[in-house]
Amino acid sequence: MVTAIPYWVYIAAAAALAAAAAAVVTAVLIRREKRRVRHGIGNADMVPPLPMSNIIKDKIRKPFCSTGCARGRRSVRRDRCTLVLTEVVSGREYRAKLGRRVTIGRKRSCGIRIKDSCLAPCHCTLSRLRGRLFLDDNDTLNGTIVNGILIKGKTPVFTDDLVLIGSREYKIEVVA
Repeated sequence: MVTAIPYWVYIAAAAALAAAAAAVVTAVLIRREKRRVRHGIGNADMVPPLPMSNIIKDKIRKPFCSTGCARGRRSVRRDRCTLVLTEVVSGREYRAKLGRRVTIGRKRSCGIRIKDSCLAPCHCTLSRLRGRLFLDDNDTLNGTIVNGILIKGKTPVFTDDLVLIGSREYKIEVVA
């Protein structure tokens, strides 16, 4: 005599089979991701960098030394340090002696004078405090952008940082 199998048994077996298949797939995906992270192929927690004028920054941010010069040269005197702003597109350089403060703008009295109609007369100020260099926007209409981020207040800047002032982008360097 053949007995009929209730339908709920089929449903329970199908649910158990689906759960087992999901567990196997999840385990395989986790193992694959661990292998990728271990071999440096990818990272699940990786955040993509901000775009900066189609230039990928692959250099480490180097701080200025206590005298305000790059590369940690402590023997260099303060009055010999020069701030260099290099325009990214044309390569034009603007130089100024690095004192306590250097102003950037289109006014004649600014330390670095840039002829650009998008600049304020006194657009921003670079100041040195305790061996570090800080950039401060002077409440301008267009603002000042450091590495793709609009700055508010004093913001530390490092060697090879990209700064958007007005309509042009510049690279900051301190030369002994």
